Amino acid sequence: MSGTALPLSQLQELIGELSSSQSRESDLLLLQLDEENGRRLRLCAIPHSFDAATLQALDPSLSLQDVKFTLEQFQVLPAVTLSGDCLVLHDVARQELFSQWLSPEHRPEFAAASARLVEFYKPDENDNPVDAATKQISRLFHLLGADPDAGLWEFQDAYQSRRSLGRFSDCESLLRLLREYEPALEGEQRNWLNYYQAEVADDNRDLDAALAVLDRLRQDTPAAALRSMVLLRSASVLRRLERLPEAESAGREALKFVNGVERSPIRHLIHHELGLIARDRGDFEEARTELMRSIELAKAASSHRDVVVAYNSLGTLLRKPDPREALKLFRECLDLLDPDLDKLRMAQVLNNLGLASADLQEWENSSQYFQASLQIKRDALDLAGEASTLLNVSRVYRAEEKWEDARSALMMSAKLFEDVRDPVRAAQALRELARLMRLRGGADAAAHYAVRAVECLRRAGREADASQVEQEFAPKKSRRRWLIWVAVILAVAVAIVLAVELV
Repeated sequence: MSGTALPLSQLQELIGELSSSQSRESDLLLLQLDEENGRRLRLCAIPHSFDAATLQALDPSLSLQDVKFTLEQFQVLPAVTLSGDCLVLHDVARQELFSQWLSPEHRPEFAAASARLVEFYKPDENDNPVDAATKQISRLFHLLGADPDAGLWEFQDAYQSRRSLGRFSDCESLLRLLREYEPALEGEQRNWLNYYQAEVADDNRDLDAALAVLDRLRQDTPAAALRSMVLLRSASVLRRLERLPEAESAGREALKFVNGVERSPIRHLIHHELGLIARDRGDFEEARTELMRSIELAKAASSHRDVVVAYNSLGTLLRKPDPREALKLFRECLDLLDPDLDKLRMAQVLNNLGLASADLQEWENSSQYFQASLQIKRDALDLAGEASTLLNVSRVYRAEEKWEDARSALMMSAKLFEDVRDPVRAAQALRELARLMRLRGGADAAAHYAVRAVECLRRAGREADASQVEQEFAPKKSRRRWLIWVAVILAVAVAIVLAVELV
């Protein structure tokens, strides 16, 4: 046995400890380092990657020579890899070490190290826009560790500002950062995390997952401010799941919570949602009343974007009974929007202008609005929005007898709806495609797309709608074949009569 080897008894004891540890990979990793370097590697698990400058920020006592020597030791570890100019800990090892930092006994040291990183990642005026944005995200992440209350407030501000611009993928990335602190969150902080999780699921059109989280929050009875938002979001999700009585109940309950709050920031949003619920159940007058109330309250609250959203919803409600009034409202919306800040909302309004123009059979104007909407949605990678506008513009192509353009638009619409996991809307595009093929004499193609539409609807649990599509595209019995059968039956009957008479 060499002089550095552990006695068998100590080795067995160590293996026993590791086998019961929840952090086996990180424990084995730290065993390969002396105590000081083990402490420094633990510090390097706080950021997502590290280099010489990061290590010196984490441990200001280190000289440049010490930093270089330490990194050289880290580089040979199997759980450390080189990524660009930085070193990165293996995910499992980093998560185990980061989780240890969140335990109460390590919180003071963790908060101090995180505060140093907050200062380290502060953007500099000479940074280019990409570097500045990257630093801001890193700074926010470490602020959550240095000062959880201040970090959560700044997180909410960053999250909401991005969400208001429709930058949902950015919101999802921010939420992933917050989730790393989940073991250390308590009470209302954890409830807010769950609420944002429901919002992200909703933005990703996973309505069942969003509702599951919201239902748990409703049972946990969060604080009144959050509870009203949970109820409002529940009402919206339930409406889109076509569970209208439950949606209205949640909306009315949300309204009760905010009625006692002067200048509630979401009262106008609740009235807006109640207007949409009334619209979906066919109560035109109540829908108009609620949406007008929403506009009035949004104006009083100086909530510019929400005024636009409510005007847009009112225009959608008026499209069928009064398309010219709807067109007027949509144009007002467009005038209120900032082309630089409100591109996705402009795309939605342009889409609705296209629909209202189509209702008036102003095909050229309709096509221009749809094309403008499509361009914005494609630039923003808004796949669901693009799919919806392609479905709508196919109506214009049919009216103009541009059959190939209509077919291409419907095929792409169906594909995009499938990509964003919206089988009901995919079925709608496929059904329109089947109708187009039947109109153009392609019976086999029509049957093919009808079958696909039925499959989408059944996958979504829409059996009644699937049966309707099957009935619409069921093979029609040939009239000629029917006449032949009638003639055969008559001939047999005459033969029988004659036979009887002969007998």
